Amino acid sequence: MSTLEQMARHRMARVHTFAMIFAASVLVAILCFGTSAWLWSSGRGDQTVLLTIVGGMALFGAASASAFMGHYRKRANDALIGARAEQAMQKRLAALTERGFAVINDLSVRALGNIDHLVIAPDASRIWVIETKAYQKSPPPQTTIMPDISYRLSRVIHAGRQAMRAQQTVAAALAIPLDGVTPMVALPLMRTPLDMEIIVDNVRIRCADGGAIVQRILADAPKAMKNGASAFMEQRIRTTIN
Repeated sequence: MSTLEQMARHRMARVHTFAMIFAASVLVAILCFGTSAWLWSSGRGDQTVLLTIVGGMALFGAASASAFMGHYRKRANDALIGARAEQAMQKRLAALTERGFAVINDLSVRALGNIDHLVIAPDASRIWVIETKAYQKSPPPQTTIMPDISYRLSRVIHAGRQAMRAQQTVAAALAIPLDGVTPMVALPLMRTPLDMEIIVDNVRIRCADGGAIVQRILADAPKAMKNGASAFMEQRIRTTIN
C-alpha cells in the first residue's frame, strides 16, 4: 500500500468517526427538543431550559462534525486521486526496467516523507527523482499574471521545489555531485500531452506527462547498457536513504 493510499485510509477513518459523532449529536438533539416540547405542552416549561441548552449544544456538535466530515472526505479523495496518479506513473516507468534501469517507487525518506519515484540509469551514472502530481490541466506560461491559472502554475512550481529537495537529499546521502541527480515533475493524468520546462529558483526542471517523462529519461541516457550497476545502486539507496 502506497503512502497516499495509507493517508486516504487514515482520513476515511476520521470521516467515519465524525459520522458517528454527527449521528449521536443529532439523536441527542432530537431527544432533548422532543422532551422539551412535551414538557412545555404539559405545563412544565420551567424544566425545559437545561434540555434546550443541551439540545443546542448537540446541534452545534452535529454541525461541527458535518464540517469535519466534509473536510476529511475531500482530503481522502485527493489522496486517492494522487495515488492513482502515482500508479499511472509506476506503469510508465516499469517499461524502463526492461532496458536495464532500476526504478524505486514510494521511497520513504524521514526528512521528506517520501520520494514518489526514483530512476537509476543502467550504468548508475545518473539518477532521476520524480515528483508526481495528479493535476489534469496544463500549467500556464510562467509569465502569466491571471489569478486562476497563476494558482495552477504555483502548484507546479511547489512540486518542482519538492523535487529539488529530493534531489538534494539523494545527492547528499550518496555523496555524489548534485548534477548527477535530475529532478522532474510528472503529471501522468494530463488530459492533453505536456512537455515543458519550469524555472524554480533559477533551476530548469522538466514538467511533463508520463510518456514524455519516460522519453526524456531515455534521451538523457540513450546509449546506456544493461550491466547490473543500477541494481547495486538501488540496494545502496534503499540502505542509505531513510
